[in-house]
Amino acid sequence: MKTKCYAQSFCAILFFMAFNLHAQELMNSYSGSKNEVSLEITLILEGAHIPGDTPLMHTHLSDMGLLPTSQPFAPTLPYFGNSNPVWFYPGPETIETPVEGVVDWVLLELRDAPAPELAFNDRVVARRAALLLYDGSVVGTDGLPPTFDVLYQFNLYVVVYHRNHLAIMSSDELNKSAGIYSWDFTQGKDKAYTNPEKTGNPSGLKQLKDGFYGMIGGDGDGNGQIQTQDKNEVWGPQSGLSGYLAADFDLNGQVQTQDKNEIWNPNSGLASQIPGEPVGLIDIEGNFYTTVIIGNLEWMAENLSLGMC
Repeated sequence: MKTKCYAQSFCAILFFMAFNLHAQELMNSYSGSKNEVSLEITLILEGAHIPGDTPLMHTHLSDMGLLPTSQPFAPTLPYFGNSNPVWFYPGPETIETPVEGVVDWVLLELRDAPAPELAFNDRVVARRAALLLYDGSVVGTDGLPPTFDVLYQFNLYVVVYHRNHLAIMSSDELNKSAGIYSWDFTQGKDKAYTNPEKTGNPSGLKQLKDGFYGMIGGDGDGNGQIQTQDKNEVWGPQSGLSGYLAADFDLNGQVQTQDKNEIWNPNSGLASQIPGEPVGLIDIEGNFYTTVIIGNLEWMAENLSLGMC
């Protein structure tokens, strides 16, 4: 019995030493200088899309003077009963000088991971609120491509959030050329990551009437899913109102029947496909262990449970 216990302890010590060595190597790999990342992202919001031969969107919120000058991703919580909107972000971004052709605010997030399926929400290296323009381009509050100074080890993936459309993530690492990191979500459903762990929509994007692909509208409470509560608790109370409102899924400044019938209803039951919480593992005895991604491998982040000797 003691021999078995000593053997288990010795293995645990070796594992602990190996884990800490790899952890130190990971820390050392992040000791370099930051990279300047200039983003060129193209996307369409289903609600604002104008059917045609180009990925154009209307700018009703700006035209009506309803677009807030401060980023809208830090509302008072709970937000329609949701204490943790997937896009919650208390950043300071504001529009100091008017930018022409703005559709709405979006939130950009960069994740560093060796593969898209490993780009969990603990791999975030940068976030910033930005402005979506009528032609599908995304700019900062100064009207220029958003720029980040980030330190990353593997590959960069971009996540785009909107206050009432489902979030999307690039299906592969961003295209890189001369310091510019680009991705076009409009050209196919394969441009957005599809999460095999989630059910519902087979793609993070929706094919629009003219063949382009766009972010899916109808998530009024920001929980990453389009559900009955978005209709009953968000659209219902706001129906008939005008303004910058969560249930205004077509972004025309009014909450109308068409928001429910043309956007919420056909999308009901769909969910965002972006990777969420990091995974762990369960041993043969049912013990759960948290894990960490080091290189292309997933390592245990805590010692084995050896039981009583």
